[in-house]
Amino acid sequence: MAKLHVFVDESGDEHLGLERGASKFYVLTAVSVSGDRLAEFLAAMGEVRRKNFQSGEIKSSKVGDNFGRRASILREMHGIAFSVVSVVVPKNSIRTDSGLRFAESFLKFSAKMLCLRLPKFGDISVNFDAKGRQRFRDSFVSYLRDRFSVDDLFRSVNFNLSDSKDDLGVQAADFFAGSTFKLFASPGLSEKYGVDGLVIGKSEIFQWPTLRAAGALPNEPDARIDELVRREAASLANQYLSDEHPLGDEDSSLRSLFVSRLIAIAMQDGGFLQTKGFCRDAKLSLGISLTDQALRNRVIGPLRDRGLLISSSKKGYKIPESARDIGLYVELCDSQIPPNLARLARARNIVRGATAGEFDILRGEGYSKLRSLVDVVARS
Repeated sequence: MAKLHVFVDESGDEHLGLERGASKFYVLTAVSVSGDRLAEFLAAMGEVRRKNFQSGEIKSSKVGDNFGRRASILREMHGIAFSVVSVVVPKNSIRTDSGLRFAESFLKFSAKMLCLRLPKFGDISVNFDAKGRQRFRDSFVSYLRDRFSVDDLFRSVNFNLSDSKDDLGVQAADFFAGSTFKLFASPGLSEKYGVDGLVIGKSEIFQWPTLRAAGALPNEPDARIDELVRREAASLANQYLSDEHPLGDEDSSLRSLFVSRLIAIAMQDGGFLQTKGFCRDAKLSLGISLTDQALRNRVIGPLRDRGLLISSSKKGYKIPESARDIGLYVELCDSQIPPNLARLARARNIVRGATAGEFDILRGEGYSKLRSLVDVVARS
């Protein structure tokens, strides 16, 4: 496998005391470049620096709230061969009694959420800004070393400190981390100048925690049931992303990406995640090609086996927001399971008749539950 160069930077701080001046968001960003494209990447980023910062660093803080200039620079970077993954923490979604109120836990968990979403490569080189915060670097390295001691994801992992003045990869990570922060902190201006589309179009952005319960339950019975369903489904999805998953395992990466997509859609408009759209994302983000059947077998089925509530219909998949959304899944099963059982019962009877009752296609020990279901259909 080729070598992967990862450049990491952050925007915001890890403290939860918003009333004491802490940032409202924390962003952790990784810019990834394949080894065979590194020279091309550095040359192109050098041109971006020369044009916009002369001999100085490409830094988000130098652009600040000049969204027009930020959009122009992002547009120049858009066609360069690198990928971006960012984890965004809206701090007002974190409970003040959570373990994440401790800085070390907060940073380590952020590092975990980012590492789970890095591409799988044979060798990886991780670069940090030598002038950056020691606590941030230590948390990231600590998490990676802990995981790689038991998981053979990479043949080698090298951690490097570099002076950001000379490291164009770290500068790219700085600019995207800062631009992602601006996207969430100033959504109106980001949209007005097109910064939102330029950041989202180049990045995989994951938020946590998300879809939290808020407020008292409604008094009206149906609305209360809908809210209980929504809260439980959201809690299960959030918990899944918070759990440890094997690094480098394709199916685990697919499932984490799928749950993240479901959460993002639920936060935006409550629509459906379409199969074709997710399969395209899986190819672009993870380099994994999926068929519809593979998506069901490798992703959706195992997630449901884990207890996640996933509503499905011909429109796609979603995290249920109501009892009606769960009903869509029931209706889909009802349209598929009874007809298939009836077809299986007919095939069983045909083979039985052709062999004068000597052969039952459901005679195997592993088919006992299926035999019971088919017998029910035959008697109905």
